[in-house]
Amino acid sequence: MSEKRFGMLIDLSLCVGCNACAVACKQENAVPLAKFNTWVESWDVDDGGIVRRANVPKQCNHCASAPCVKVCPTGASYRTDEGVVMTDPEKCIGCKYCMAACPYQARWVDDETGEVGKCTFCHHRTTHGLLPACVGTCITRARSIQTKGGCGWKAHRTALPECAHRTGGHRVPGRPPSGRQDPEGPAALPEKSCWAQ
Repeated sequence: MSEKRFGMLIDLSLCVGCNACAVACKQENAVPLAKFNTWVESWDVDDGGIVRRANVPKQCNHCASAPCVKVCPTGASYRTDEGVVMTDPEKCIGCKYCMAACPYQARWVDDETGEVGKCTFCHHRTTHGLLPACVGTCITRARSIQTKGGCGWKAHRTALPECAHRTGGHRVPGRPPSGRQDPEGPAALPEKSCWAQ
């Protein structure tokens, strides 16, 4: 079992429903059109005669006892040592059992390949110390990746100064809006040294 565990915290009081997280995710993970690893559901609510907008970001919850993993007949759906629920496209036969088992409807099927997709916490980024694209681009810092080590859970919206040499701010790390390379470098997750031993 890995010393590092991941979780996602979304502060609903800060989410403005801009969908920057969904756009960043689609760009980073090449999610097909009309499919989403993360999305924002919005509706109007009456707050004592004042109409307000409620925004709730949705994505895979990477369940500790994931129903999608339990029903997968080939082992294509699995849980990493860091607690991230993933799908191995080489093993996926497109049976969609995982989609039916997911209580959050957080999985989708690629109409061209038949493979099932979902949020991976940008596993290709977090394994190299980078933030997930949705966290790095959140304009209000409503999203944070949580890591659990010896001291318990800690939130990271950008890198912790004592743990990383460079951060990328509130944008998709390494991809500023101008298209130029980020001069500060990519946002990074804290290293193991940030946790009590």
